[in-house]
Amino acid sequence: ACVGVARRMAQLWGDELGQTIGYRIRHECVVSNQTKLEVVTEGVLLRMLHGNPSLEGIGAIFFDEFHERSIDSDSSFALCHDAQRRKNPELKLIVMSATFGLLSQRVCELLGQCRLIQSEGRCFPVEVQYRGFMRDHLADQAAREQRLERLTAATVRDVLDQHLGDVLVFLPGEQEIMYTWIFLNNMGIGDGEVPKRLIGWAHHLIDKSAVDVKRRVQVNPLYGTMEQEEQDQVLRSAKPGWRKVILATPIAESSLTVP
Repeated sequence: ACVGVARRMAQLWGDELGQTIGYRIRHECVVSNQTKLEVVTEGVLLRMLHGNPSLEGIGAIFFDEFHERSIDSDSSFALCHDAQRRKNPELKLIVMSATFGLLSQRVCELLGQCRLIQSEGRCFPVEVQYRGFMRDHLADQAAREQRLERLTAATVRDVLDQHLGDVLVFLPGEQEIMYTWIFLNNMGIGDGEVPKRLIGWAHHLIDKSAVDVKRRVQVNPLYGTMEQEEQDQVLRSAKPGWRKVILATPIAESSLTVP
């Protein structure tokens, strides 16, 4: 997520990554003497606090997706707040969340009744359709028969037939994504481009003759262990005149913004 966010910000800024905008993640640091804004993980922030407990030289820290609580995020926020109170009163702490709820008032009180800025987003009508219980699709026998993946592929096909636009599908993991990709391909949905990480024995399940490019639908996996360039490719807009189906793990829900 850090790399993707930093890359997008650098693009909007019109700069090369590592110039004005940089990032630090475990085992990788892309910054320079010109860097004014760094995107870091909570773990990296904790290590920075260990070496620079007063946060000298830092003017502001943004905590994004604050509702996604973890030991690292809570600890880093507490230490930054302590550094602001005791050693660096000029330090600005900005806490952001799309789903703050009642937590926003508690954070405002903790930060000394600071300002609360609300930005209303766009709302769209949502229709909920239930296609069964997850426990039925993930039972041992159901898993062996790939019932979840078959049902997901059939549901995606119906959605494509009944609605316009792209489709974002959440699945438990990489295995479920790959089976769903195969079943969609065998229904004639997709461009036939086999995912790079599809294991060898699964290739015999693919019906290459079923590909129907007239549908103009791309089907792309998206999960955390993919190479950054692969993730970037998935997040780019579909080819002109094409629709896109993204089969994703919760990475797209918690770590990436899918345009």
